[in-house]
Amino acid sequence: VETQEINRLIAELNLEPYIIRTGYVGDRELMVFYTLAGCLVQLSHYEGFGLPVLEAMKCGCPVVVSDTSSLTEISGPSVRVQLENARGVISGILKVLDMSDVKRRQLVDQGYAWVSQFTWQKTAKETVQSYERTLL
Repeated sequence: VETQEINRLIAELNLEPYIIRTGYVGDRELMVFYTLAGCLVQLSHYEGFGLPVLEAMKCGCPVVVSDTSSLTEISGPSVRVQLENARGVISGILKVLDMSDVKRRQLVDQGYAWVSQFTWQKTAKETVQSYERTLL
């Protein structure tokens, strides 16, 4: 049902020329897509962590996320939209795509600063600390 609704909106808003459905994308190709994309749109009712958001920011790609689940915690400098409001989602996407070069650069720079605080070393350390607290 959600796919049908998305397809209907894409057709209604004449967005077909702007959407590429790729199927599976490998890591190298994904980095290229993030780098060249106008923005990453990550919409989810339930999200475990939101790694694609950080991956996109690391590649200088602005992010649009739903204001639900862990995405609000992990997305830092991003444009947030209400998942249930399709027109609001489109408005959020267009907000990023229509940004001036200066505002876009600011958002990208904020994304670089935000993502720099997430490292695998820090993740491992905090995971060990969490286990230690649980086991003691």
